[in-house]
Amino acid sequence: MLAISLSSCASAAFVGNLTIVMTDWILLYRIFSGALLVLTRVIIPISSLPAPLAAFSRVLPLTHGLVAFRSAFDGAGPQTQWPFLLMELAVAAGYAILGLAGFYLVERFAKRRGIVETAA
Repeated sequence: MLAISLSSCASAAFVGNLTIVMTDWILLYRIFSGALLVLTRVIIPISSLPAPLAAFSRVLPLTHGLVAFRSAFDGAGPQTQWPFLLMELAVAAGYAILGLAGFYLVERFAKRRGIVETAA
């Protein structure tokens, strides 16, 4: 649960950066939420997806965490769950890095355009 929460929060921070510069951010939120539902084994198994979408799903949050979560309910031991949990934490770290870098870029863009006020 911790790995899934971390990757979800990090991806939300990454996508949330765009709300600073987008006026219709609800559309972006819906697209990202839909992609998470469709491409992370929540609804459709990854084996049923075309190869490019299956590859893309491996870098989305929840994908690896859900495998570990489901295997825990099936009675699998920690030895089989650790690789998936580590991959989920790697995805979380990647989104955290992208989110932080994106924040600095979006903040610089917003300041240049005068979109947000800066604190004195």
